Amino acid sequence: MKRTRFALYLLIAFLVTMLDFMSEIGEGILEEELFFAVQTLPAVLGTCYLQFHIRKWIFGTKLYRAVLSKGPTFRRLFWSVVVIAKAGLLAVIARGLSTLLLPEFDSGVFFDLLFWGVFIGTLCIGLFVYALESFIELQQEKQGFQLRLKEHENEKLVAKFLNLKKQLNPHFLFNSFNSLSGLIAMDPNKAEYFLSELSNVYRYTLDQSDELVVPLEKELELIRSYVALQKIRFGDSLKVEYNISAEDLRKMIPPMTLELLIENAIKHNVVEKENPLEIFVRTLGTYAVVSNNYQPRTDSGTERSSSGMGLKNLKNQYGMIHNEEPRFDVRNGKYVAIIPLIEPD
Repeated sequence: MKRTRFALYLLIAFLVTMLDFMSEIGEGILEEELFFAVQTLPAVLGTCYLQFHIRKWIFGTKLYRAVLSKGPTFRRLFWSVVVIAKAGLLAVIARGLSTLLLPEFDSGVFFDLLFWGVFIGTLCIGLFVYALESFIELQQEKQGFQLRLKEHENEKLVAKFLNLKKQLNPHFLFNSFNSLSGLIAMDPNKAEYFLSELSNVYRYTLDQSDELVVPLEKELELIRSYVALQKIRFGDSLKVEYNISAEDLRKMIPPMTLELLIENAIKHNVVEKENPLEIFVRTLGTYAVVSNNYQPRTDSGTERSSSGMGLKNLKNQYGMIHNEEPRFDVRNGKYVAIIPLIEPD
C-alpha cells in the first residue's frame, strides 16, 4: 500500500508540474522553466505527503472521534472545512516564504495573485489527496469486511465439521459396545481384553476430536488396533491386508475414516469361517482405497440395519474441506470405497 500511495502521489505531482510547465513555457526561457519544474515536482509531492500526515493526525484527535458520531453528512462537511483550512494555511506559509526567499516576486500585497494561485493549487492537491485516501480507506474497509466475513464463515464451517465428527464418535462407540456384548457371551476373558483395547482405540477419537485431518500413518495405527480387536471375535473369518505406499503416509485424511469403512464392511457383510470377509486397504495415486468381497447379510437385526449416516457424514466432511467427495460402489463382486487423500500444506 505504501508503494501504491507513493506512485499515486508522484503521479499527482507530475501532472501538476506538467500543467504549470505547459502554462508557462510560452512566457519564459525553457531552461528557467525546466529549473522551476524540477523544484515544483518535489514540492508538490511533499505537499501531498504533508496533507496525508495531517489527515492521519486528525484521525487520532478527540474532535474527529466526536465528528464520527454525527453521521456521514457532518463528516463530509468537517473534511471540506479541513481541506480549505489546510489550503489556506499552506498558502500563507508559501506566500511568506516567497517574500523572504524571492523578494523580486513581492508585489507589496500579501493576498495577491501569487497567494491565490498557491491557495487554489494546494486546495486542488488537498482534494486529490482526500479523494484518493478516502478511496484507499474504503477499499481497505471492504477487504477487512470480506476477511472478517471469510473468517466467520470458516469458523462456522469448522464448527459444522466438528459437529459432524461428533456424530461419528457415538456411532463408533455404540457399535463397539454391541460387539463387546456379543463377545461377553462367547468368551468373558477375551471380552475383558477387548474392553481394555477398546479404551485405547477410543482414546484416539478423543485425542483427535479437534483435528480436521490427520496423517494417513496415524489413521493406519488406529485401524490396525481396531482390526486386532475384531479378530478377537471373528478369528480367521476376518482377513485384512494392507498395501500402502511409503510416500502416501504423510498425506491427510479425516479422523476415523478408515475405521468407519472397515466397521461398515464387518457390520454389513457375512463374516464366517466358510465365507471369510477379506478387506484390502491400499493407496492408489491420490486416493486411499478400501475394498472387500461383497457378501451382504440378508437378515435385518438391529446391529445389521443401517441409516447410512456414517457415509453421509463422511461425504459432508469432504464437501467442506476438499474439492472431491468419496465414492462408494460395487464392482466385480467387491464393495469399493475410494477416499481422496489430502496433500498436507
